[in-house]
Parts: sequence; C-alpha cells; structure tokens
Amino acid sequence: MTNIDINYYPFLITLSEKDGSINQITYQQQIIIDHSKLWNIRLNHNGEDIRVEPSDLLFTRISRETPFSTTVYWKTAILSVAVRLLLEDGQICFYIHVDCHQNDITIADIQFPILNCMPISEQGKDDYLLLPWQNGWIIKDPVRNLLQREQPLPFWLGRGGKRYENEYPSQLSFQYTALYNDSRYGLYFATEDGDARIKTIRYQPAPLGGLSYSVVHYPENMLATQTYTQPYAVVMTIFKGDWQTPTTIYRSWAIQQKWARKRLTDRAMPKQLEQIGLWRINHMNYALGTRTQEYFETTIKLRDVVNAPVGLHWYGWNMGEHDIDYPEYITEAKRLENWPQQLKCWNQRFAQAGIVKIPYVNARLWDIHTKSWQAENAPAAALVDEIGQLYREPWKNNNLRPMCPATEQWQQKVFEFSIETMEDLGFDGLYLDQIASFNATLCFNPKHPHPQGGGSWWNDSYHTMMRKIRDAVGPNKILTTESCCESYVDCFDQFLILDTNMQGSGFNAIADGENCESVPLFNMIYGGYALCYGSICRFSDPIEIFTFNFIRNILWGFVPTVEGGDESDLNIEAIADYYAILRSGVDFYLSNRELLWHSRLLQLCDIPCDSISIQFKIRQSGVLYYKSYPGVYAVIREDHTGKLCCLGYNLLNRKQSVLLFGRQHIIEPQAFFMIDSESMML
Repeated sequence: MTNIDINYYPFLITLSEKDGSINQITYQQQIIIDHSKLWNIRLNHNGEDIRVEPSDLLFTRISRETPFSTTVYWKTAILSVAVRLLLEDGQICFYIHVDCHQNDITIADIQFPILNCMPISEQGKDDYLLLPWQNGWIIKDPVRNLLQREQPLPFWLGRGGKRYENEYPSQLSFQYTALYNDSRYGLYFATEDGDARIKTIRYQPAPLGGLSYSVVHYPENMLATQTYTQPYAVVMTIFKGDWQTPTTIYRSWAIQQKWARKRLTDRAMPKQLEQIGLWRINHMNYALGTRTQEYFETTIKLRDVVNAPVGLHWYGWNMGEHDIDYPEYITEAKRLENWPQQLKCWNQRFAQAGIVKIPYVNARLWDIHTKSWQAENAPAAALVDEIGQLYREPWKNNNLRPMCPATEQWQQKVFEFSIETMEDLGFDGLYLDQIASFNATLCFNPKHPHPQGGGSWWNDSYHTMMRKIRDAVGPNKILTTESCCESYVDCFDQFLILDTNMQGSGFNAIADGENCESVPLFNMIYGGYALCYGSICRFSDPIEIFTFNFIRNILWGFVPTVEGGDESDLNIEAIADYYAILRSGVDFYLSNRELLWHSRLLQLCDIPCDSISIQFKIRQSGVLYYKSYPGVYAVIREDHTGKLCCLGYNLLNRKQSVLLFGRQHIIEPQAFFMIDSESMML
C-alpha cells in the first residue's frame, strides 16, 4: 500500500494511507520518529469509556493548504477528527480538532500527539531524557532506568509502572522536554500554552524500542462537551548539543509569556530581600522550629558567622506537628496557652536582632480531623474526581484532602490565615506550600465556579488568591512557595527549590545516582525574572558535600541557604570549616548580588581541569555512589545588556591553571573567581 509523504524540508513526514497514522518522520534521511498511532481519544458513552484511535475511524482525506500546512481527516457516523501539521520556524507544530456527532457521546480526554522516538545511541544506552520535574533532571538511558520499572513511584514524584507521567502546571515546572545524545542529535518537544492549562506529559517505552512521548489534553467541561479544538501548539524540532540547547530554545518562548512580563528590575520587591545574606530552613529538622530559644540562639550565631542578616524559613512555628491541623495551625489548646501572644513577642525579638521570619503554611490541603472540616463544611470546597469522590492523597496519616483553589471558601480560608499570620503575629512574609510544586488536579464538582475538568482555571485561581493576599499585605511582605513552576513567576518573590542536592532527591533512588543528575532549568530560563533559594545544605553532611552543594547553588543563582543547624550541628569538631564556606559563599553572593539577581545563567562551563569525586549516600535507600565534577566549577552569566561574565569556584585545595576562553588563568585554591567579558575571548 502506498504511503503519503509530506515534505517539510528538512523533515519528511510519511503517513499510512491505510489509517493516516505516522509511519515515519525523518530528518535529513535519518529516521527520528517511527510507527506512531498519532492520537488516542477517550470518549464517554452513558458513563462508560470508549477508546478510539486512527485505525478505528475511516481515514478520509488529506488537504495540503500551503507548502507548510497540511490537515489530515478521519470520520465515522459518531466522530470526526482533524489533525493539522504545520511547519513554522523550523518546528513541526501539531494541532487536533475533535467533533462528536451523537448526543450521548462526549469527550473525556485526548492523547496527542503520540510520537515514538527512535533510540539515538545504540539501543538508547547513551541517550538522555530531560525531565522538567521541579528544577530539572536528566535521566540516562531513560527506557531502562525509568520507564521499564514496574513498581509505582512515590506519589510526589509522578506516576510510574511501565511509564512516567506527570502534570503541568506542577509538578512539571516547564512545558518542554528533550531526548538527546549530545554527540549525535536531540529531539525537542514542547506545548506552547501561554494560559497554563492543565495537561499531562506521558513517557512510555515505544513498541519497537526507544521512547514514546505524548500529551494528554483535558477539554473544558470534559465528559460533557462534544467538541474540542486544541488552543495551543505541540511542537517538535531537532537540535545538536546537550540539555542546555533545548533550554535555550524554550527560554525564547517562555520569557514572552504573561507570567514573565516584568524583570526583577521592574518589580516592587520586598526591601528585606536585598539585605538577606543567608536563608535558614528547618525542612528536615522540624522539631528545631518548636525549640524557639534554641532556634533564636543558633540563628544569632549564624548571623554573626556570616556578618549579614539571616532569613528564617520556619517550620514548627505553630508548635504543632507537620502535616497536621491544616489550616487551623495553632490549635485551641495552644491558643489557651497564649502561644499566639508569645509568638508575637518572639517575632519582635527576632526583628530586633535583624532576623527576617517567614512561616510555613499550606495553600492546598485541609485536615479532615480538624473541627473546621465539618463545622465549615469543607468537603464542599474540596477537589472531586470523575466519579464524584474526594481525592485521597497518601500523606503520612491520610488525613489531608486537596482543596479546589477556584472556590470562594478556600480562597477566603487561605486569605484569613495568611493575614493573621503576617499581620497579627508579626511575621515578615509567608511561605505558601505546594502552589508551584504539586499537581494541577482535575475537578468535577458541578457547583464549583470553574469548567468541569480541564482548562486554565487552576492557574488562574491561584493567581486570584495571591493577588488578594498581596493587595492586603503590600509589597514589603515576602511571599514564597515550594518549587518553581513557571506559571507562578509573577506571583512570588522567591521559590524554594529542594531537589538540587543529589543525596536527598527522589530520582536518584529511582534511576540510581549514576544515571541521573539535577540541572538548573529554572535558573537558565528565568534568571533575571525570578529568585530562588533552598536546596539541602546540612552541617551533618561531609564537608565536601556541604561545600559542593552550597557553592554550586550560589553559582546557579540561589540565594545562599542552609538546612537545620541545631546546637549539636553547630558544636561539631569541624564546624570552623563549615563556617569558612558559609562566610565565603555569603560574602561572594552579597558582593555580586546585583549581578546574580539580574543576570541569567547562560551555560555551565566544561573547563579542562582536574576533577573531584564526591561520594553520596541516597537518603531513601542508603546506597553509596560516586559522581565526578570539574574541580573548577564555573558558569557563564549574561546580564540584561548582553554582557557576559564567568563565575566559578576552585573546589580543590591547590591552585589550578585553567584555559578560560582563550586565556590562561591561575585559580586560587578553595576560592571564588569572576572574569568579566572584557577578559574573555569567546
């Protein structure tokens, strides 16, 4: 049977004349996509699912509207499908339109495009998958190390079991991904949706080897609508290089979106952020935050070590357990003990010592064991699934239910505890957990003020929530959230990122530490537009791990941050070595704050030099592994004028002579350096 060729030079798309699915896509005669069904639609017929793919419909015709625009049509008595393939700016753009023709059949969701990627290296062993999870990860040989796993993943990492899939907006922070081998070629995929509608990105082993990429689109009023027109492009192109190349491609689109309308230079940022030299979090040492006297005294000690104001990201401020009693936080018993007034006095004492405080609250979850859950009829504002049940998420006591951000009740609840925390208790801002880190969730409660199922309502609702809070507290309160989903760049002053340290992150327990690596996507895409802090730098870690994590974070663009630091941490024999790293990092950050805030991370340098080997222990499994990094760790940053500079640090205890951009430089041991563009030959 004859195939149908669509020549979009340098791409050639070959469709099956039998059913219109993709036989191949080639690039300069190299097969990059092979035998792909192209789409799969889930229909609803009187409450029952019906799955339909190209072979189930009659492939009717193909229309070549222009040399760069082609539409493929399928039709039966119950369903019509049209797929448009557009070549634009060197990218293939995919669009789909679906119509149902019977009143008792509606659309649930659309998986499109389904593209089966050929292995790039031999059997894919040296292929890498760029995952836009949190700040970004790369997975080596992703089919074997991630997609062929049969075990389910931790729910906060995504969904697995012979696949990997996750949602945007959050947990996926960005709308692009890439499969590549940096010595051959790479495939770039993205959804260019400036309204941040809910969607799922799915990766599966391809039937004939390699990796299958697809997007699941959710219509507004899903299960009720009979028509769907994809309102944004899914794009694919080819590139040469590693993960940094597709990140540059994506950035050119991303910074034109509504959430990136203002650079940091044009935003009213809280004044206190400019003075903070070090953030301290107690994410992994929750109990420390309940020992207020110790928390105060050790913070004073850290303040004096770095000789700069310290910001507290404070867990345990409410004297309760983590993930308990949300959103009441301070229990009736603690209120009877006069804890709110005591806390207010403590906050005044912290402020007099020049210490900034923002407490933990959660903007997404309600504890079903609180009195308010029933008294305020909280279930009416909770998220509801397709069959009308409240979602259940396996938090530690199975006691927390995710709330619908579109409801007035939840919006008002978050507003009320936010205002009480900042205005009544005297905090300097607020950390609203999970907004930029946890999954956008389809909601099917017909009484809620949003379209059933999909749409941009999730993202829009959190923007409404944050505007109300910001308008009430003014520009000088510090508002932060977890992780770094891009669509909230315009909502928060900083983003807490916790996944850059290899020993404590999730994917190294799944793919093994040797087969994955954290990469700074947020810093590369939104440098100059947004700030981040965090990652886990602990005094209980070996000094080489502490140094590497702390220094690399600063060079990537993080505001310096440490974890924990209770009395036992700060009394270890080698504490002077940790303090030296702290002082050096904070001094460098404050001296170069303007550059680090307002430039973007352009690239990581691959400098010929001696390497270092660091032994990590995976926290979840206790497995030990080694990773090598350049002994002189360096990055290129670009300011808003286009001026370049190289920032770096010699991690070795001896001088290094390195060739940087055509000139030889002597780098002092265990020291920062900066070489501006006038000294570089690019």
